Amino acid sequence: MSATRVWSDVRTNLEIIENEYFDICRTIFALISLADTSCVIQKSETSTDYNWVIEKQFVACLKDFGIKHIYSDAQVEEAAQLNLKPIEQKINYQKISKKEFERQIDFQFYVQFIDAKRRILKDEMISTTFKDSISSKDLKSIENPQLSFTIGQKHRSLIKKIYEPLIVIVATGWIIYLFYSYRSQ
Repeated sequence: MSATRVWSDVRTNLEIIENEYFDICRTIFALISLADTSCVIQKSETSTDYNWVIEKQFVACLKDFGIKHIYSDAQVEEAAQLNLKPIEQKINYQKISKKEFERQIDFQFYVQFIDAKRRILKDEMISTTFKDSISSKDLKSIENPQLSFTIGQKHRSLIKKIYEPLIVIVATGWIIYLFYSYRSQ
């Protein structure tokens, strides 16, 4: 089974997340010679709302590498074991210009792969970042409101962080000045 991906002009956050986890899996297992034909995927006790995305992509990747039998959270003798523990995944948007944002998706998770002979072949924390730029008009269409992990944070520029409170302070001060100057006449 080969994973083929077709992207629209603007990829959604979910498409990017799926693609990144699939690529991470391919990178991990390209360095390991897999002699096993079955594997058990053990998910972490830490429950995140995107665990299913990671598992789905790792299952597809393992099938590409010739693993025929894949089990989830099971006790299977003489099977390789893949332990996955998501640590953090976040999406941020930074305004570049009036009509453009930089999208940054950070991934961090722990992966451990133990072969059927109980040798640890991979044991590491993986961190990666995806960056691209998107139009401000596409911002809503790339997020899925039903999947909270696809919704990003918009960072305001330093000028806007200072500018808005400054306007409120000046306007309040002006109103107080006018009140007291009118009252003293």
